[in-house]
Amino acid sequence: MNRREGHRISLLGKIAIKAIAPEVSLSGYAINISSGGLSLYTDRAFDINTELLLTIFFRYDVGEEREDVFGVVRWIKPVGDLFAVGVQFKGIRQETHPMIF
Repeated sequence: MNRREGHRISLLGKIAIKAIAPEVSLSGYAINISSGGLSLYTDRAFDINTELLLTIFFRYDVGEEREDVFGVVRWIKPVGDLFAVGVQFKGIRQETHPMIF
């Protein structure tokens, strides 16, 4: 059963992660994304339901753009020395987050 709302595409890109409480900043790599959320790799485990502010960097031939989006951790799995984390986006719209859509 596929519970995803949007079409998911593979992506390997830089992402800045900021936990809201407790406040922690680190980086990671997005591995896939849809309009509903993304999966990422990072070296820190988060609790389920942790609220995050993500800065997603989109690289193009002519440069790089970024979008900031709030999300909630929905799942986490250890992968070697890293953690795969599933984040569900909160409050995004095509008008405010066009690169995600």
